[in-house]
Amino acid sequence: MGQPTPRQVAKHAAKIKNADGTFSTERTITVSTGAGYVNLPTVQNGKQLADSTAITRAFQSGNHSRPYSTIKEAKMAARRRSGAIGRAAK
Repeated sequence: MGQPTPRQVAKHAAKIKNADGTFSTERTITVSTGAGYVNLPTVQNGKQLADSTAITRAFQSGNHSRPYSTIKEAKMAARRRSGAIGRAAK
């Protein structure tokens, strides 16, 4: 399945309120797998999931990024995606 595009997330995802008063449509964690490091969402339907639940659901559904060779690459990709979601929301 793969992750929704930044435009899809910006348009359709439920928002979750951050402690500073801003809103997020997506939060992610980076996890190590046998194939490398992947980014996966921890928010579903506007609710923050426990990391363990998010990991299980992401791998069951295929809703995670492609594997990256290093954690640095994966985190850079997550930042680029976050920026793209923010730009698509404007």
